[in-house]
Amino acid sequence: LESRGSDATGVAFIDEEDELIVIKDNVAATQFVNSNHKWNSLEKVPSCMILHTRAATKGSALNSNNNHPVYRDGVALVHNGIVTNDDDIYKERNFKRDGQVDTEIILALLEVNRSKLDWLSRVAELNNLNGSFAVAAIDNKIKDTICLFRHNSTLVLGIDEVNEILY
Repeated sequence: LESRGSDATGVAFIDEEDELIVIKDNVAATQFVNSNHKWNSLEKVPSCMILHTRAATKGSALNSNNNHPVYRDGVALVHNGIVTNDDDIYKERNFKRDGQVDTEIILALLEVNRSKLDWLSRVAELNNLNGSFAVAAIDNKIKDTICLFRHNSTLVLGIDEVNEILY
């Protein structure tokens, strides 16, 4: 994973109490894994977990809000690619912005229909995004589910020897 980006590393999962746990740092994956982060001492591996290594392109890795996973109110996501009209949509929709990364507009749009508790309704909000991207998202209200979607980009899934899906 580190070859995909060494500016920041992060992980998000839903714990046994249905709380979203996000741990991220502006360090390479090797340093992140070897540190004493909470996820290194988990007694039980979560059923759904998303991880990301970042090569900073927009927004400084020194600002944690720019690093993945981006999250708010129980929803977290990681994304590879580029959204080219994020600044325009922020202005049009008057959304709150915490960082400078294009990833954050995906999170803001997924929150619009969060009360519906189904990913299909929420992903429909993304129809006006321009660019190419692949996304993995989790929500503490939708247990044991990772939402994967893409737009003008590849999305590769793998299955390991114990039938775990890898994105």
